[in-house]
Amino acid sequence: MKRGTAISATAFAAICLAYPAIAGQTLPNAEARSCGTLVRVSDRAIVDEAKEIRSRPMRLTRKPHAYRALEAKAEFVETDSVLGDACDIPLHDAGVKMIFNCTNLVDLQAAVDLGAKYIRTRNPEAVQKGLADIEETRRRPVLRSEFRIRDPYVFADPATKTYYMYETKSPYFGAPYARGVNVRTSRDLETWSPLHEVMSVPTNLKCRTVWAPEVHVYKGAYYLFTTLSFYPSPSDNIPILTDDPDWKPKDSIKPTRRGVWVYKANSPLGPFRPVADRSVTPQNWMALDGTLLVDGGKPYMIFCHEWIQTKFGRMDIAEMADDLSRFVGEPKVLFDSRVVGPEGGHVTDGCFCYRSPRTGRLFMIWSTFFRRNYTVFSCESASGRADGPWGSQKLIFERNGGHGMLFRAFDGGLKLVLHQPERRGYERVAFFDVIDGDDGLSVVQPNGKR
Repeated sequence: MKRGTAISATAFAAICLAYPAIAGQTLPNAEARSCGTLVRVSDRAIVDEAKEIRSRPMRLTRKPHAYRALEAKAEFVETDSVLGDACDIPLHDAGVKMIFNCTNLVDLQAAVDLGAKYIRTRNPEAVQKGLADIEETRRRPVLRSEFRIRDPYVFADPATKTYYMYETKSPYFGAPYARGVNVRTSRDLETWSPLHEVMSVPTNLKCRTVWAPEVHVYKGAYYLFTTLSFYPSPSDNIPILTDDPDWKPKDSIKPTRRGVWVYKANSPLGPFRPVADRSVTPQNWMALDGTLLVDGGKPYMIFCHEWIQTKFGRMDIAEMADDLSRFVGEPKVLFDSRVVGPEGGHVTDGCFCYRSPRTGRLFMIWSTFFRRNYTVFSCESASGRADGPWGSQKLIFERNGGHGMLFRAFDGGLKLVLHQPERRGYERVAFFDVIDGDDGLSVVQPNGKR
């Protein structure tokens, strides 16, 4: 394809899905740096840079540069790469306007999804067409290759033969602090409806991010579990909970309020309302990615305790009240990130439980960084009960994707859904067949191997 040729959002999203390792790389073009035409994302207008950009933009090439821009109270920043939510969201919320240098249309969609205000390009007509295509995908049914999503969760409703896939609302569109959860629906897992809002966080809460929504049916109602993170406050009391007195997170990573909230609705389409005015997880913990497990008629939440607070991320469990509004016992540690060995990282993410209808065995899948890739592990409860002990850790997916869950498709097959690749701005939903065998869970790769 000739550089500068205008292609549809469908085409460049498909390129991203097919070539995740290179999708975000810029083309080798020295002239692309700090030259070219500026296109404003909001209205796709070509702007006069001398009049529009009132101060010299700070160059961002690495994540620490974003924090320097915040300290300097920069009005504009310019970058050639997506730095990720940890940098982009603080810049956006501080009112810093990002200029993104685009030399291919795959990067364009990533830049828009992560809040770029301007696109610098040598081919403004192609960028204008690409922006129009991106806007159109928000109003029409889309293929799964056309939209970005992290932490996908699929609720399969057998009564209506409808799949519901939940995702967090982008923090870059709408009013300040416009955070919440959306849903798409599908009959075939390939073509998905436009987004429909199911939950919106009130603006007075000043929620920074919403992560990892999942929906469970419990006692005839639908419950949404999701993680809310908040802006740092002087009143926060987030202690470091580790036996290592010399350990603390990097200065650029600030402990902040983060917890699992629970919402209730009468329909998978919402609207979901909070069952309590606070997180169910402890208020001074950095907790995330809660999932529901009903065992012996009792509801439990299994959730991750953030490594920022504990040094090594933990997997915890607590029994819940019957209305899912609070814990009725103290959380218990099931394991921590060190269970995968020295090649693993500090993170515990994306837990989900599955009881085999064939054998009755109870499994959990979860994600961590292993051998420099984002991965999925499975483990099994030796007792078959929620509180374990959990062992038999097994790497089941290692192709730089994760935060998965399992569901039963309408053809009877067991499916793993996850996001891939683990690169901010370029994530897509991916589905894999899963074998529930005598040796545990195995993921069928595209080449047929397990």
